Amino acid sequence: MIKCPFCNQIMEDETPEDSFTDLFRCGACQAQQAVYWEYGERLLTFEPEPEE
Repeated sequence: MIKCPFCNQIMEDETPEDSFTDLFRCGACQAQQAVYWEYGERLLTFEPEPEE
């Protein structure tokens, strides 16, 4: 179980079948996380919603 580092909610797995990374998205704050298990790295992205 992967938790969001920003809001500590459980992240949903959105990994494509042909990917060598695992992709996760937080439903609460929309943060994305790519995990490269082989290399032990995590990449985090956060895109705030556009203001109107």
